[in-house]
Amino acid sequence: MVGTGNDGQTTRLPYPIADQEGSLADDQKRRHVLTGFPDAAIHFQRALEDNRLRIALDHGLSAIELRSLFRIALIGSMTPKQLAKDLSLSSAAITGLSTRLVSSGMLRRVEHPRDRRSLWLELTEVGHTTMAEIHSDFNSMVTDATGELAEQDLEIATASLREVTRAIRVRLAAPDEPDAVGSEQSSDRR
Repeated sequence: MVGTGNDGQTTRLPYPIADQEGSLADDQKRRHVLTGFPDAAIHFQRALEDNRLRIALDHGLSAIELRSLFRIALIGSMTPKQLAKDLSLSSAAITGLSTRLVSSGMLRRVEHPRDRRSLWLELTEVGHTTMAEIHSDFNSMVTDATGELAEQDLEIATASLREVTRAIRVRLAAPDEPDAVGSEQSSDRR
């Protein structure tokens, strides 16, 4: 869609423009466009995903390998079965994924302390170093992106993101109970 800005310059816009009567062109009527906070949230999420993909590529990883490292780094260690459930992957997919990460030196397999038939996946020192670099890069990126915001605005944005995240997680846990949003504690405390 092409539009004209206040300066008279023609610009390609990522959204349709209504004509003088407020109606959209026929080819734009079937588009589904979010507005307001939902639109901003989707754009924020996409920017984070684009950054995650860049990080993965910079470290020679696929996006799913990076997600796996993030999950294991967060928990400390987990079984392949737990990782498969968390990432919605099959056991076979997790076997291949963990084999690649073990071969790359990011993960190691250790004996499960209570179940000899199972094992744990844990980060190696290389994996820990990589995750520390990734977190440092991410913190720098966010600091640069929010550098123009006042501290108070940043605190409000942080609180708002946490509350919206909490409400969404509660809704996902109990979709048939619309009043459940106010009844659960923050997912950050789980």
